[in-house]
Amino acid sequence: MAVSRYSRESGIFSRYCLTLAHPSQLSDYVVEHKVGRLVVTRLCLLPQVQTVRFVQLAMARVLEKVANRAVICADWRDIDVLSPEVAEEVIHMLAVTNAKILQSAILLEPQKATFNLQVERVIANAKNSSRKSFRDTRNMLDWLTEFLEPNELQCAKDFLATSPLANVRGQSAPR
Repeated sequence: MAVSRYSRESGIFSRYCLTLAHPSQLSDYVVEHKVGRLVVTRLCLLPQVQTVRFVQLAMARVLEKVANRAVICADWRDIDVLSPEVAEEVIHMLAVTNAKILQSAILLEPQKATFNLQVERVIANAKNSSRKSFRDTRNMLDWLTEFLEPNELQCAKDFLATSPLANVRGQSAPR
C-alpha cells in the first residue's frame, strides 16, 4: 500500500510505502522547502518510473515556494542501482528543474560504486553544471557553504544527520 501525503503547514511532500517486500521502508522520498532557498530531498527507493514522476511533481510544487532559485541538498545514499527506464526519467526530472536551481548537491553512499557511476551519468545528461555529487557529508556541506545562509546551512546539516526513517516520522536519529 502506498499513500502520498502533502502537509500544507510544513510544506513536506512524502510518499509512504507499506509493503510486505519492504516492511521497514516507510518512505520512497521526501521533498521539503526548509528555509530561505534551501530545499532538501531524500530519495530512498525508486522502483519505477511512476515514483520518479511523483518526486518530480513534489519538487515542482516545492520549488514554487522558493522566491528565487533554490539550493538543493539531496540525500540519495539509500538508493540502489536504477533500471534504465528509471534512470532516463531521473535525467528528465533533473533537467526540467534546471532553471529553478542555483546549486544542487547530491550525497551518495561511497560503497555503491555502480550506482554512483550511474548518478554521474544522470547528472551529466541533465546538463546543469551547478549540480554535483558527493560521497562525503563534510565535503558536500563545505561546497554548499558558499551558497547558503548560516540558518540554511544548519538546516542542511540537520537534515543530513537524520536517517530516512527518522525524517519520515519527524524524529531525530543519528545516521
